[in-house]
Amino acid sequence: MRNVRQKIEEDIWVHTNCARCYAFCAIRVHRVDGVAIEIQGEPDSTFGAQGGLCGKGTAALQVLYDPNRLNVPLRRTNPEKCIGADPRWKEITWDEALAEIIPRLKKILEEDPKKLVFMTAQTARQPQRLSSVLGGLGPFGGSVGGIGLHCGNGAHPVGGLVHGSWSIVPDFQYCNYAIYFGASKGHGSGHSAMITARMAAEARSRGMKMVVFNPMCNFAAGKASEWVPIIPGTDGAAVLAMCNIIVNELGIIDEPFLKLKTNAPYLIGPELKYVREKGPARGVKGHGVNRLSSAASEEVTYIGDDETNKPMVWDSGEGKAKVYDDPTIKDYALGGEYEFRGIKCQPSFQLLREHLKRYTPEMASEVST
Repeated sequence: MRNVRQKIEEDIWVHTNCARCYAFCAIRVHRVDGVAIEIQGEPDSTFGAQGGLCGKGTAALQVLYDPNRLNVPLRRTNPEKCIGADPRWKEITWDEALAEIIPRLKKILEEDPKKLVFMTAQTARQPQRLSSVLGGLGPFGGSVGGIGLHCGNGAHPVGGLVHGSWSIVPDFQYCNYAIYFGASKGHGSGHSAMITARMAAEARSRGMKMVVFNPMCNFAAGKASEWVPIIPGTDGAAVLAMCNIIVNELGIIDEPFLKLKTNAPYLIGPELKYVREKGPARGVKGHGVNRLSSAASEEVTYIGDDETNKPMVWDSGEGKAKVYDDPTIKDYALGGEYEFRGIKCQPSFQLLREHLKRYTPEMASEVST
């Protein structure tokens, strides 16, 4: 029997965006008779990967047609909610789900929209769309994202606290020397992978040098100017040796930032505690050694005051100790040894300098390679 090929009624390319990560690269999807059969990067786009597409993006059809894909609402039938309890999910229709959800939403919005909080666990655009819709109905409680420490709860707070940013990516446009420790940003991983991959490639083309410390020759190391096959777990020694050279030998520090935006000038007493405003010197049981003078001591003291609890700094302009937020301070001292009410003390940055001196390049090389 001869095979009769069915006539194709539709054969088009649909222009849209990939939602497999934050980059939202422009793509085009080949659809034949209602079935998506191929995904390509949008060649005329200047957005996202600018015509390129990563493996995850090109494989998105596997998600669309995954036989285990969840594409119907589920209702939890077990009221018990605890670790190990079976939720006993039951499939329901969309009409059933809407009939149950809409009255509840109406009641909440009528009583107090701020009681409404919804949680998402994906990076696609659906949560943003839902948030926009709910926001149009009035102020609501907000949304919660992330499903554990694997991403948002672990990475983003640290990025915000340390770098003042949501994510951590080299400034590829201006960076001339990038150092990587177990990272691959710009080389096929991380947030907005294809955007950063293009930026990293352009940076290398213009001459950016890249040194990668990694036990294995990963994607970044394979494209690096230099790969350092470091022993696992010894990154800290290499970093501290670099800091030692920068701070103690080259003297490259941002003094205004350290003085005005950090606790680098705060005076530290013998017990490595802040020297604080007012109050008499109080005895504190020591550990047998005065850490600033290395002299044996059964008891050391530090200045403290429970009323104000404000740390002290040394004003090198007037040669006296002052509260850290005293508006009359002429210049914050970052180094030296001083005495306040009979207590020897040093700025915390001075202690950091001394601590770094033990991490010589020779020591780090022996430990890490």
